[in-house]
Order: sequence, then structure tokens, then C-alpha cells
Amino acid sequence: MKKREIKQTRESGMYKIGALLPLTGKDARYGQWIKEALELGKEEINQKGGIKGRELAVVYEDDVASPKKAVLGMKKLCQKFKVPVVFGSWASSCVSTQIPIAKKTKTMVLAEAIAPRIESTGGYVLRIQPEAEYYLKRLVPFVYFDLKIKRVCILNVKNDFGITQGRTFKQFFENFGGKIIYSEGFSQGEKNFKTKLIRIKKEKPEAVFVPAYTEIIPLLKQAKKLKLKVRFLASVPFENPDILSQTKEAAERVIYPYHYSPDPNNIVDLRFRKRYKQKYKREPEGFAALAYDGIYIIAKALKNWGQKDRESLKNEFYKIHHFGVTGEIVFDETGNPIKKIVIKTVKNGKFIKIKEKREKLYLRKTGEPFPKPYPSYHSLE
Repeated sequence: MKKREIKQTRESGMYKIGALLPLTGKDARYGQWIKEALELGKEEINQKGGIKGRELAVVYEDDVASPKKAVLGMKKLCQKFKVPVVFGSWASSCVSTQIPIAKKTKTMVLAEAIAPRIESTGGYVLRIQPEAEYYLKRLVPFVYFDLKIKRVCILNVKNDFGITQGRTFKQFFENFGGKIIYSEGFSQGEKNFKTKLIRIKKEKPEAVFVPAYTEIIPLLKQAKKLKLKVRFLASVPFENPDILSQTKEAAERVIYPYHYSPDPNNIVDLRFRKRYKQKYKREPEGFAALAYDGIYIIAKALKNWGQKDRESLKNEFYKIHHFGVTGEIVFDETGNPIKKIVIKTVKNGKFIKIKEKREKLYLRKTGEPFPKPYPSYHSLE
């Protein structure tokens, strides 16, 4: 048998899924972490027999965190490779463009993105990462009650992710009684924040909320040079080792919500971190942790799927109750994951979890129980 024939025979026996990620461009670092975790999980799954005896394979498409590229990549995965599941994308604006294609082709999407709402997708788009509101229902009460911050400015990147985060923060913060005294957006990739920071310095806020990507690097550096002494609040992409290495002292005490904190009592997490470090020679971060959980969730759904139709595969995802690296994960009726969120900060150049007391404070101040991100969240407390 010729080499080409051998390759075709081997590939025909594979169980292919897709992955749409930013593998090049300014956000490639995040895509790289996710790909590494997917590859690690895939190898482990195949060592255990794959999917019903067939080897699991991941077909990658690079969207460069661009919505236009995401459309092309999604169409290729769905129409050429006819994959039943796509992991990603990571960029919220990209996921928005995937939704119509997912509905039309009945392809399941497990997105690792924070902004777009997915209630109207017909159930074919779920997220492994909680949406903006979920994170901010943990962050805002902490800022208002624990830190006793009442006056905040907002600087957000002008895309689905940043706009949604800024708008949601404002709504929750003002509902508690806080005041947003200045709010402005900036372009993705922006490097000069001097004018905006000077304006903020004049406004004299107690904190500045910055939902952004790596734009927060020059922003924090310039704030330090301007001697802007306020507490900076960030969003999920802030937990990036590159940000710490480039900002150094300027990142100290930044507060942000997150979906992952290494847990010495979680055997799955301990094993994941050990194997990841052995393979890639460094510690994993939170987006990799979500991706690792994600590929195991996909494998579980595929193993339970009778392959009758795509609708039955969708149902298998909604039935899943998974315990993984980031803890317990189930999906609500809209495809959102129900899971724990922690508040973290930077101390001595390291990302660490903060011990929170805000739930008792909230009860004392309002006389009401602390609001849960979703109705069934209490089952995970």
C-alpha cells in the first residue's frame, strides 16, 4: 500500500472535531495556550481508546481574533471537514459571527468567550467560559462592599467584549449606589493612553475598571509614570504572564474576577498541571485550564452520542455534569456554564486568590441574600 493510501485509511478512521482560535496576530498567546491544552487532552483521550475506538483528531483554523477570518474558518470546518463540534473561538466578536453558521449546519460550538449572549442560537452554541455578567456579579459587590469603592471610571476596548463588560459593570455598580464618573472606549491594540489618564486623574476616582486585552500593559505603565494613584480593576484576559513580565510593579494590586485558581485539593487539577508542565515546560494558565475541561466535555458528549442526528448530539451536551480542572461544570438551559468564580489580584509579582467576605457584608447592608449568578448556582457553593 502506498504512503498516500495509508494516510487516507488512517484519517478515515479518525474522529475529527474543529478548533477556531487566534493562532497568529496580537492575541496569538491566548490561542497558543488553548491549543496546547486541547492537544494535551486529545493525547490523553486517545491513550484511553479515543472515541469508541476511533482516534480523536483536532482540525485547527486560525481566525487571528478577526470576525471576518472567523467566518471563513467556521465555514471551512463545517462545510469541508463536516466536523460535528468546534471548540472556540476565544474572541467574543468571532463567536458572534459563528452563530448563524452553527445554526444552519447544526454544528455544536463550545466557545471560550465572554461577551456574546447565546440564548437565541437554537442551542447549538454553548460556552465553556462564563459570560460577562457572571464574572461581574462576583466582582462588583466585592469592589463596592469589601473595598468600599464608590466612584469609578471605565476605560474599555471597543469591541463586543469590552463594551459588554463596561456596560454591565456600570449597571451593577450604579444599582448598588456607586457612581461612574467618566467612561470612554479605545481601539483594540491602542498604545497611547496619556490623554485619557490625565482626564481620569482630574476626575479623582477611587478605581478604574479596564476590560481589555494586552492594551492594559501600556495603560498601567503610563498610569505609573503619571503617578495616578487609584485601584485598577481588570477583566479575565488580565491573567497573562506576559502582562506581569512587562508591567512589573505597575500591575501590583490590580483586582479581577477569574474562573480558575490552582486547587491542591482537586486531583484532576493537580494531574493537569503536572502533565502540562512536563509537556510545555511552564505552568498552565486559566484559558488552558478551560480548554482542557472543554475537550473532555466534547469527548464525553461524542461517546454518548448515537450519531443519529446533530440534534441528539446537542442534547448530549446539555446532559453533561463534568468535574474537571476548573471544578464542577454543568450547562443551564441557555448554554451558559454554571461554575465558581473567584476574585484575584497581583501580589509580589504573582496572581493570587483573594479571600472574600462580601457575602456577609452584602447581607448586613441590604438584608437580602447575596445574588447568585444563575438560579442553580447554589448547588456548587
